[in-house]
This record gives sequence, C-alpha cells and structure tokens, in this order.
Amino acid sequence: MRLQLENTHQVNEELQRKGFTFPRQEEVLAQSGGKLFRPADNIRLLHEHGYAADGRTGLRMIREAGFRSVLADMAETVDAAHRSGAVCLIAHPGRQESGFTFYDPALLDQVRSEIPLDGIEVYHPYHKPEMVATYLEYVRKHDLLLSTGSDSHSHPGRMPIKHRAEISMQLLERVGIQVG
Repeated sequence: MRLQLENTHQVNEELQRKGFTFPRQEEVLAQSGGKLFRPADNIRLLHEHGYAADGRTGLRMIREAGFRSVLADMAETVDAAHRSGAVCLIAHPGRQESGFTFYDPALLDQVRSEIPLDGIEVYHPYHKPEMVATYLEYVRKHDLLLSTGSDSHSHPGRMPIKHRAEISMQLLERVGIQVG
C-alpha cells in the first residue's frame, strides 16, 4: 500500500510538472480529506478538471505520467491472510481481458502447488457456461470453496447479480455465516 501511495503521489507530481493544475482538489477528493490515496484519485482529478473526457482517457494519462500497479506477492498475501483467520480465493479466474491472468485448471494446479488457496470464484458475469462447469468440477475435485460474484462495482446498468446463498454455503459457513 505504501508503494502504491508513493506512486500515486509521483504521478500527481508528474502531471503537475506537465502543466496540469488541480485547484479543486480539496472539493473533488473531499471524501478523503482532499488527499490522494488511490491511483483513481488522479483520474478523478483529471476528469473533474476537464483534462480527461472519461476514465479510459484518464487511465492513459496517468500511465503516461508513470502510473504502475504495485502488486503484493501472492504467497506472502495468502500467508498473512491465513494467519489472521481469513480465507483466500482467486477472483474471476476466467477473465481474459488485458490485465487479468486467466487461470485454467493447469495454472490453478501450479499455483496451488505453491500457495495454499482456499477456493475460486466460480460464478462471474465474464465466465461462459462451459467455464463455470470447468470451475465447478475443479472445486469439487479438489474440495475447494467456491464463491459467486456480480462484478457490478456500482456501475449504472450493471446491477448486482443475485446468486443464491446456498451456492456459496461452504464459504459462508467457513467465515461464520449460517445459511438457512
């Protein structure tokens, strides 16, 4: 988190060096006290100050200013999560767009040989029916937890998909939620 925050500030400084000004930063980032916390904050500043027409343009602009994703090591993350009592699943393993790792059963086997994952997200809007079937078979074969997801992220027109709780009953019970 510290490294991502540092990069967020470096990107902001580079944008200002390039001549972009953000006089309404306090107002635009009011939810965070006017301070930069996430890479998306720079995109919001660019958009709200009229420099970027949309999020995609803003993302391109912050990449040009030096934005990079700082990712945590998966094994270290899973270890820390397990030590705190959490469960670890791979979200949307079947997404195949740019920037996402596609996890077929062979890659899942490889990752699981090194990292003790607890399960995977089987149901996801980007998973085709045959992919869901493959992941269902995989979690059953390896006695893994399965989850469902809508990936709506509050976007208008992409409202949450309502999955029945019974589908993820083992996961829910593992985290202390009883399904009746």
